[in-house]
Amino acid sequence: MEDHESNQEKEITKKFQKHETNTIILTILVIFVAPLLLGGLFFAGHHGFISDRFIHIVLMLCVIAMVFVSTSRKCPNCGAFMDRYKVFPKDCHKCGVKLK
Repeated sequence: MEDHESNQEKEITKKFQKHETNTIILTILVIFVAPLLLGGLFFAGHHGFISDRFIHIVLMLCVIAMVFVSTSRKCPNCGAFMDRYKVFPKDCHKCGVKLK
């Protein structure tokens, strides 16, 4: 029984770490790459190289990505939202499962 719980904890930790890695990558893209991309798109749109609709679509995708990053931090065990002030939580504040 204890071995099953240990395997379940390892699985939860692995799942959370994979999600955190994806969130970090997406955050880096939104913070650093998106402004450069949008700057280039606005420049190209201003000079008539691309349509304004395309710029609006890219801007909307950036906003969706930012909303996803800010709302997707949940405990894989109980589904509780992670504390936004802890960047890398070690455990869930609600159910106590170890995340790292």
